[in-house]
Amino acid sequence: AQTMEEYELNSEYKENDYLTGTCDIQGDDVIRDIKNSWSPDTFPLFDTGIKDKGYWWQLQGYMELYNKSTAWLDYTLIDAPLHLIKNEAKSIAYREGLDYDTIFTDVHNTMTFSDIPQHLKHKCFNTNRDGAAMEEVYQRVILCRQYITQLQGSL
Repeated sequence: AQTMEEYELNSEYKENDYLTGTCDIQGDDVIRDIKNSWSPDTFPLFDTGIKDKGYWWQLQGYMELYNKSTAWLDYTLIDAPLHLIKNEAKSIAYREGLDYDTIFTDVHNTMTFSDIPQHLKHKCFNTNRDGAAMEEVYQRVILCRQYITQLQGSL
């Protein structure tokens, strides 16, 4: 039987002269960011790495802010909250002219995953800190600030 580690949600906000943020989980030498999928379409079951470059950059920023060398991006496939299931059923019923009570069960079954084994509802990818990438970000921020200053001077 596989045991699940328990984590505590991080609330420590960090900032430097270029970046701000709060990672989801801060470990001794790693940070973790959690992405909750409420549909199989947004869960990367067959992916072998971080596909969304925005998430990669987000992790780079967190590693910089929290001075960590490794980051994990954790995807979880979780049941949508009941209020969102109800809202989706109402939306579909209205849009397609269907009875809410008739459509609710189908929407509920589409947005919950009790039939999927637990080990298929968590996927994680790791990446290492890239100092050169962060230097590029810092240089870009400097250029943006110079441009904003230039624009303000022309007002």
